Amino acid sequence: LAAGLALCGALAVLAVSRAACSVSYKDILGKTVQKTRRGAVTGVAGSTASIAVLIFAGLLLSGVLRDVTPVIVAIALASVLWIVAALLFSGLEEQASEEVESTMFDLTPLKEDSQFRLFIAVRGLLTVTALAPPYFVLLGGEQSALQGLGALLLASAAAAFAGSYVWGRLSDKSSRKVLFLSGLLAAGFAKLAVLAELSG
Repeated sequence: LAAGLALCGALAVLAVSRAACSVSYKDILGKTVQKTRRGAVTGVAGSTASIAVLIFAGLLLSGVLRDVTPVIVAIALASVLWIVAALLFSGLEEQASEEVESTMFDLTPLKEDSQFRLFIAVRGLLTVTALAPPYFVLLGGEQSALQGLGALLLASAAAAFAGSYVWGRLSDKSSRKVLFLSGLLAAGFAKLAVLAELSG
């Protein structure tokens, strides 16, 4: 119970930190990169980062790494890279943001702007695409936990490597179409996973 509560607490901190990073990263990206190149820049970064994850996932899936120690080392390495990223971001010269008079919990835009309401609804509904993959791994319950983790990492990294640049370039042309297409694909493959499980 203690370990479970500690894990949930750590995941909560990680999730809040990721959310803060995501929001501030997009703001800085908007100030430092031209509008028609932001998707490409993000895509190249995603594809480059996924190469190391592909190698690590392949080692887990093959059974070469059979102990939990490599996972601990990977998490430790990730924390070091996050600190390096924080130091790099602290040195960026950022344009001052326009001052907007509003409270932290100002819900006026949500009440008055129908497009903003739609965006928030879509963002909320698409959150499931981040939560669903571990359940796909659980469907294949006959493999070991580390091999299951390897399969998840391999699929995620391969998708990031192959898709980040493509989706990034497409989002430079139309972010709306990217969300539409990615939502349909996610729903379609989730249905395939369920059908595969039901059919044995």
